[in-house]
Amino acid sequence: MECQYHIGTCLFCHSGNGTVRLKPFSAGERILAIDGGGTRGVIPLNILIIIERMMGGELQIQDLFDMAFGTSVARIKASGPVQDGGMSGHNNPIRIALSERQRNDPSLSAPDIVVSLGTGAQKTSASPRTTDFRHVILDGYVPRLWRSYMSSFNGQKIWDELMNSVDKRKREDYIRLNSVLPSDEPAIDNTERMVELQESVHVPEMYQMCKKTLYALLVSEFYFELANVERVREGQYHCRGTIRCRLPGIPFVKLLRLYNVSNLIFRTDVETVGYYGGESDLCPLCHRYQKKIVQEASLWAAD
Repeated sequence: MECQYHIGTCLFCHSGNGTVRLKPFSAGERILAIDGGGTRGVIPLNILIIIERMMGGELQIQDLFDMAFGTSVARIKASGPVQDGGMSGHNNPIRIALSERQRNDPSLSAPDIVVSLGTGAQKTSASPRTTDFRHVILDGYVPRLWRSYMSSFNGQKIWDELMNSVDKRKREDYIRLNSVLPSDEPAIDNTERMVELQESVHVPEMYQMCKKTLYALLVSEFYFELANVERVREGQYHCRGTIRCRLPGIPFVKLLRLYNVSNLIFRTDVETVGYYGGESDLCPLCHRYQKKIVQEASLWAAD
């Protein structure tokens, strides 16, 4: 795996066989955020299981993400920094994830892909019904205050608010996976309905969404590593480098073949720079993906 280092003995605790995995400098970030919800945490857990099973058995789900955040029960599943923000309006920790990412390095551009996993949502009616009178008990100050407080735990609402602030051109890089609850929302400690919650995930629509999410994550494994820039003539340069992959080459190529993904095109904003070649792009010695390319660029100084 790219940028993965094995440590024989830790210099501090003297324990052995440690592994450190770093994000390649020129690669984008993949962020995973998981809602909290007590026993409803079985929903994102099953979503992760579905995606990992689609990976063919040689790769693990944590290989697809650089940062993972979870609230409450989601901390068990998240394999990264954890923020337990359920009681402060962050039951969906997506805003904390994006904030921490930017705090770590303010120079970063937008993330490659953001995946948010919900803990189930009720199917909303198309149009709410109104009445001609105000119910003192249901519509009083205290009930409305309570409903407002409980809405802060609504991970789907937090996601919808975030998407309203995301540039339309980047929204396709933000993915929300959430199941539709067959009935009312169960209490966070209700273990009697866990089978029902699991069944809400294992439906054809969710499998299709998981498959599309896996495709997006696999494409995000590619990144460009610049080798050198050669000046050809005034304002014209040849940029030489390599398209690499963060995952081990052989399992990655096998996984793309499994889903008949063979027509990938590598492009910049203005031109095509190469085509995916499968096994022919693997290094014969280390079996890592590395496709060498040369791109011509024009750099003109402003007057």
